[in-house]
Amino acid sequence: MMVFPEFKFNTNKLAKYCFTLVIATGLWLALNTVEIFSVIGVAEATRANFPFYELALIMKFGTFRNLDPFYAIETVIGGVIKITVFAYAAIKTIQTIFNLKEYKFLLIPVGTIIFALSLLIADSYPLHILIGLKLTTLYIHVPLQIIIPLIALILSFIRNPKTRKNK
Repeated sequence: MMVFPEFKFNTNKLAKYCFTLVIATGLWLALNTVEIFSVIGVAEATRANFPFYELALIMKFGTFRNLDPFYAIETVIGGVIKITVFAYAAIKTIQTIFNLKEYKFLLIPVGTIIFALSLLIADSYPLHILIGLKLTTLYIHVPLQIIIPLIALILSFIRNPKTRKNK
């Protein structure tokens, strides 16, 4: 949500665009899942670490037999876009919290932290899975997505009781 204040959108249009994007992404993921299950099977898809890569190894597109370089390029580009958007949102959040006029001087420190954490979490694939699925879910997602927003909601109701009564 920290990316949207930079754009001058009508709130209703923004909500409509976001809803449409969520629906389109859900349909795309469902289509990919059906495609993976139909080509390599449910057992192989659940066993494989990267089922879409297994699918890319099997698929042929005309005279192209080996599509795994395209999978690698897609994965790298998608990862770069994801990290860029998350880093930008983090920098804009820091700028908003501390009421800073410029955010450019935050690029080096935030980039360094992201780089250091990426080295920590990506030492090996089993460690990456352990940290990413077990520890991050419990110790980062639960506090940042449930506990802190609930505390902020309660504090907003306590600090501004007039706005609650007027509506």
